[in-house]
Amino acid sequence: LQATNDAYGVSRSTLYEWWKIYKDSGYVMSSLDPGSQAPIKRRKRIIDPKIIAEIKRLRLEVCPNMGKDKVKDFLDPFCRKNKLRNISASTIGRIIKELKEKNRLLEEADKLNKTLMKEIHHRVKNNFQLISSLLNLQIGGLEDNQARRILESGRDRVQTLAVLHEKLYEIGDFVSLPMNLFIADIIEALLAVYNAVDRGIDFEINIDNIVLNSKKAVTTGLILNEAVTNSIKYAF
Repeated sequence: LQATNDAYGVSRSTLYEWWKIYKDSGYVMSSLDPGSQAPIKRRKRIIDPKIIAEIKRLRLEVCPNMGKDKVKDFLDPFCRKNKLRNISASTIGRIIKELKEKNRLLEEADKLNKTLMKEIHHRVKNNFQLISSLLNLQIGGLEDNQARRILESGRDRVQTLAVLHEKLYEIGDFVSLPMNLFIADIIEALLAVYNAVDRGIDFEINIDNIVLNSKKAVTTGLILNEAVTNSIKYAF
């Protein structure tokens, strides 16, 4: 034993332990590095969701910058009242750190989503404008009245879809839409296209505040587009 200690500077049992670590690692020399001998996975204590929710509430409603020690002063009575196991200040600090990181990631994701939605909105809006302009060019060069009516109908439908898209983007809800705002904008757009005001045509709008999903709003808008267009063209 003394000879082993003199030769290697450690006891025989330590050598055997090193050999086992070396063998279990698949004979990887770096496994003998003291830093690599820590467990790869540490057991993480599961914290009751009620405690995490209370920490969130304290830092949101009581004091946004409340530190771990102050949080613990408030949290201990809460745990006793709800018969929950107390947690240490260091654990509270870890939870606060994790919550901050989650909030940061959510804020970054939200910022990215807003940027993407803004870019998509502008591209869709430009595409609608391009289609409408091309149809207007075609209409201007046609002498056939029936062909003109067909293209005008298509242009008006495109404009209705453009108004729908604009409204959905403005309110920030791509699922449902207040129809009173949508219908008013459709009528205003059609009045401008057909110079209805110069012809002495005006509409009195009286609409209940009805909310429809986007699919039904499209159908309603297209039907309304036909009705208002025919009224402007043929009723006066």
